[in-house]
Amino acid sequence: MPKRNAKPQTSEGYYRPTTLAEALELLRRPDLAAIPLAGGGEAITGRVRGRALASQPQVPAVIDLSALGLDFIELSEDELRLGPMVTLQALVESSEVQGVAGGLMSRAAGLTAPRQVRNQATLGGTLLGESAAHADLACALLALNADLVIAPEVEQREAVPLETFYTGGHLERELLVEVVIACPPPGPRSALHRIGRTPADQPLLEVAGVGRCQDGRIEMIHLAASGAGPRPVRLRGVEQALQGVPVNSEAFEAAVRLAPEGLTLPDDFRASAEYRAAMLPVLVTRVLHDLCPQD
Repeated sequence: MPKRNAKPQTSEGYYRPTTLAEALELLRRPDLAAIPLAGGGEAITGRVRGRALASQPQVPAVIDLSALGLDFIELSEDELRLGPMVTLQALVESSEVQGVAGGLMSRAAGLTAPRQVRNQATLGGTLLGESAAHADLACALLALNADLVIAPEVEQREAVPLETFYTGGHLERELLVEVVIACPPPGPRSALHRIGRTPADQPLLEVAGVGRCQDGRIEMIHLAASGAGPRPVRLRGVEQALQGVPVNSEAFEAAVRLAPEGLTLPDDFRASAEYRAAMLPVLVTRVLHDLCPQD
């Protein structure tokens, strides 16, 4: 409980720019400690862009991004383009999103948060926030080879693979303006398996996959895991070992056992590192059996 005589927090101001130029200018003002506001969940829980806000007597200024027109969903023949201000519920309900990779993104968005939160939470906040380590949607988009499109300047765009961003990237004076997913050709299946204390709880561990099998052999496979570190990770070693391997063969089993290698698995009150190491190959196997069903 807060101290009885504690002073309430104050903010340096609230801004609602209507253009990207205005938003970037606010972020770069040397006299203004500002944070972008998407759905507001990270600000409510007390951490935005790595800053602990709850203990500060004065929180940074807030830059509300809701008037920038970044809530679009656009599907073309070869890619799906999503604005970072799209809500998770919009991703659940969108027919365009449901039609990509067997609806993996829609399903993952639905698992990421309850309905009341999905109506407010955004794609950008989910991918960039502190909760990304356990977010179902972040794991699914990593398996789908999503790219983040970042605007360091008004007329400049930089495409950064989500995997690259999760290996050490962060935003300071830039804004995320788009998430792009290349639509896989017909044929690949998708799957997602998770474990948690309850079905509705944040997952202790999760694996998402996109793949294609032919004649019982794995032709293409993308695997991502969340709950296995501070941010979701691609299981590149397992992917490489599975290329061309018959399902349920000795080589298949050996590749699955590689899943925990190279990962520093969390060891916390929710689950031990040993438990996560034991369960990760199990989840990988479940995903692979969904991707390559056997008669």
